[in-house]
Amino acid sequence: MRPKTFLLGLGLLAAAPTTLQAQILGMGVAPHVGTLGLGIDGAVALTGMVAVRGGLNFQPWHPEREISDVDFQLRPPSPSLTAMVDLHPGGGWFRFSGGLVYFGSDPEVDGVLADSVEIGGTMYAPEALGTLEGTLSTRGLSPYVGIGVGHVGSGGGWGFFTDLGVAFHGSPEVDLQVRGPLAGDPDLQADLAREEQEIQDDVENVRVYPVLSLGCTLSVR
Repeated sequence: MRPKTFLLGLGLLAAAPTTLQAQILGMGVAPHVGTLGLGIDGAVALTGMVAVRGGLNFQPWHPEREISDVDFQLRPPSPSLTAMVDLHPGGGWFRFSGGLVYFGSDPEVDGVLADSVEIGGTMYAPEALGTLEGTLSTRGLSPYVGIGVGHVGSGGGWGFFTDLGVAFHGSPEVDLQVRGPLAGDPDLQADLAREEQEIQDDVENVRVYPVLSLGCTLSVR
């Protein structure tokens, strides 16, 4: 977790409605599901074309992926906070959105080895390595831009909600650790460093987190 940045994110989320509360057209909520996990957004419409929106998401899914010939289980960042301004051209349902996404943790991967595996050019038996763990360190507070459909803060009643955009978390930094009998072996540590560099080269250009959310809106005037 990143506690200081987390508190900053909460402050942004709480401050936006307070500082912009002079003219409120409507309010609403939007439960949704997507690449940030399961979440809910709350919004305040200031005009027919401008709304401020904040959300909280939790990631229940742990997908599996092969990285450098090792099968890993991925733990995406969770929880995450969003703080955005929505611009609705002409007051319609289509919107442009910009703001911040706060990732409460770094993406992590766990590899439980069933067979011998090559680490940094050397073959290791699974019982010697135990568990192979990795962290992809990224920027916690990330700028966000996107488009979407759904006027969360106004319109009255139920509606459709979607977000499509990217959060710019920067280039990940890779860290690998072994939890097993050879964890302190200097030769293994050197091989892990080489393996880290190989993975680093693979993910060097993965500098954005795709955001896709689908759900519904419920707004009141």
